[in-house]
Amino acid sequence: MYQGNDPDGLPIFKKIRKRFEHLHHARELTFSCFRGYRFFSRQRPCQWFVDSLANGLRSGNVSLWCWVIMPEHIHLIVAPNDQSVKIGEWIGRVKSDVGRKAVAWL
Repeated sequence: MYQGNDPDGLPIFKKIRKRFEHLHHARELTFSCFRGYRFFSRQRPCQWFVDSLANGLRSGNVSLWCWVIMPEHIHLIVAPNDQSVKIGEWIGRVKSDVGRKAVAWL
């Protein structure tokens, strides 16, 4: 955790994290729904995620080792199959696809 001060002298906190992008090395990804909303407690959003994940796996050169969908969050273990794959960018595309479908549906 990094602590510093903003221009007004107020304390700020930022997460400092290291990301390792190594070929065939697994990455554990966990992401939560906004404000803990139980978005994935219904079948339709789960199917959106599964479809988006399948599309991402077909086009992203990533191996899925295991995954679980919980009502308010998702866990994945993935590994890149190509040195050029950036897992953060890849999962961002998967998540944004689900988000667009959810906003359109709402």
